[in-house]
Amino acid sequence: MVPNDLNGKDGSSIARELFGRDPDAPSWWDLVRLDERILEWRDLRLGISWKVTHGYLVALREVSKPVEASNFAAKNKIRLLPNGGFYFRNTAELYVRCIGLPPPEQIVDQNDLYRIKTKAELEASVGYSSQLFVRLVGSPAAEINKDVPDPYSLTTLVLSPVEKDQVEGAAELALYHLRRQYPSLELSFWPFNDLNTAPRLPEHDPVAPGLVDALPDMERTEAIAFYNRAIESPPIPGFLYLYRVLESCFDDVLSATISAWRRDATLSDLDLLQKIRNIQRSEDIWSLRQVLREIVDQKLLDAALGDDIIDKADADTLAREIYLRRNSIAHGRKGQHRRVLVPLGYSFGDEAARERNWYQLLKTLAEKAMEKWLFLRA
Repeated sequence: MVPNDLNGKDGSSIARELFGRDPDAPSWWDLVRLDERILEWRDLRLGISWKVTHGYLVALREVSKPVEASNFAAKNKIRLLPNGGFYFRNTAELYVRCIGLPPPEQIVDQNDLYRIKTKAELEASVGYSSQLFVRLVGSPAAEINKDVPDPYSLTTLVLSPVEKDQVEGAAELALYHLRRQYPSLELSFWPFNDLNTAPRLPEHDPVAPGLVDALPDMERTEAIAFYNRAIESPPIPGFLYLYRVLESCFDDVLSATISAWRRDATLSDLDLLQKIRNIQRSEDIWSLRQVLREIVDQKLLDAALGDDIIDKADADTLAREIYLRRNSIAHGRKGQHRRVLVPLGYSFGDEAARERNWYQLLKTLAEKAMEKWLFLRA
């Protein structure tokens, strides 16, 4: 087919002829002719529209291999993303592994999508792939990897509006909120080529689709990424990811403490310098202790004591034990550290329970820390 073959045809006829769109069935996209050369592509899944020519449509129809998708994207200011996705007009659509989504025939308009919106107006929705995603990502991937499902059945996350250098962080923030608001969906980012190795997440009771808005934003989205990976991990590596969330707050408590010292008129410059030097000698454990003093309560400490993961119910003891456990995982060497923790595939008895208890405790602490220091206030 050549572009001139589309002369005189309306948008509905072209959509059916080139892409098999049934004009009588619900659809997330359509074409509207503007003049004899130009049509408007209106995409409800992406929430945007743009002008296209006959040549654009024919070229998109002929994309079948990854190299052809790359060439088309480069010519039309579309940025293809690793692991399945693209960025176009302040909108990103990414492959997201999702279990629990109703079948495509039940998701026919925006009210059927699982959506969140932050206070800064970032919108995210989980549904099935757009036509542009099918043509540029799904079909080319299926051409070289027979494990890729039907491109029209791929589940995707759409983010908008988002700057192209903020897609990764926005995706992690959206994943965090979507998991909390729609726990019945099993959501995770996973590369196309490794779909068969993706881990399963815990199952929950179904939750109806909809829009949850006014959710908090976060600038330090690396902390959210660590939290998200912890949710997907076994207890021992998950502990390290959650520790990194706490670590993201160390500068907050350090900065607040030094600012308070500077405001103290009774402290001489020499006294201030000495205090700062004392911190530097053991900055990590000092910062961890300060973070915990801000977020733990006696109920949490008593529970940790009852679970036999600390021997005294106070924040300093908890800080010491967390730091020692962190070192046992990250740096543990027999004969050098008190203990070496190994992420065994099977762990039995009391030790398995301790691993789970430590993981749950760090998860609670990480969530409290994010609420206090990392999520932006209105």
